[in-house]
Amino acid sequence: MRSLTRPTRRGVLAAGGAATLAVVASACDLSSSGTSEEEPARVDPDLRRVETVTAQARELASLVAGVAAAHPSLAARLGAIAACHEAHLEVLEGEDATRSPAPSEPVSLTPSSSPSPPPASSSATPDASAEVAFKDLVTRERAHVTTLGAEAGVAESGALARLFASMAAGLGMHLPALTRERRMSSPTTQVTALQEALAAEHAAVHLLGAFGGAVSAATDPTLHLLLKARHRRHRERREYLTVTLRGLGETPVAAEAAYALPEELGDSVVVREHGSRAEDLCAQAYATLVASSTTDLRAWAIEALAESATALTAWGTDPSPFPGAPELTA
Repeated sequence: MRSLTRPTRRGVLAAGGAATLAVVASACDLSSSGTSEEEPARVDPDLRRVETVTAQARELASLVAGVAAAHPSLAARLGAIAACHEAHLEVLEGEDATRSPAPSEPVSLTPSSSPSPPPASSSATPDASAEVAFKDLVTRERAHVTTLGAEAGVAESGALARLFASMAAGLGMHLPALTRERRMSSPTTQVTALQEALAAEHAAVHLLGAFGGAVSAATDPTLHLLLKARHRRHRERREYLTVTLRGLGETPVAAEAAYALPEELGDSVVVREHGSRAEDLCAQAYATLVASSTTDLRAWAIEALAESATALTAWGTDPSPFPGAPELTA
């Protein structure tokens, strides 16, 4: 019997990326055919965009490897972002693109406003040197994300725009974990808060999914749309928290085998009551995450808390002066 194998996510991405780049390259070839010596061939702008993005990705991959080699204390933290660049280069250039540039190959990263890492002979302490190198790397990673977003916005090929946008989103998912403080007074506090938020999202996704299957657009269109929108948003948050925890080297908490559900899944009053309760638990989890996180992750948690607070009113809950922190209203 013929066996069927399911394609891997990387395989699908690589195939799609290769097809995208092939289309861009062929378009460039077609645009240059039939031109005379007096009429210079048109340089395909999308091909130039691919070259620009590829050069930046390769330079950043080389920089990440260099910083990790020079500062072993940062190596573990840089592993996820290095793998992300490797995956991007596999799509942009093929399997051979994962190699780091040889020492003889020039690396012309655009200088950033952050100072460059001090040389080995510098009087700076090892920790200070690593911190400077790390901050410079983060600045350049963010600049690359900005470039990807800008190129996606103006790309002529929709497929190429999709590729660039996906690359930017992928790097953006890693930055919160990458930029967390190197030394935290309570290292487990942030992880615990992330796990609690993920557990709350698991429950919300399960509950709203069950309600969504019981409330039809015909019987209650407003509630149906609310369930659909919130279910999608909670799934996105769940994915983000899962990726963040894995980036920190932690095993994300799994969903429960079963969750208690009310008997009357189609009752609008019951749905709004339970939906509000699930949203409030998420809001409390994000308020805790705000207190135990820093930098990009804290900014994300603040946004998630504000969004859940707004959603609470959509479920029918009265506005609160301290959403996510009920003890402050006691």
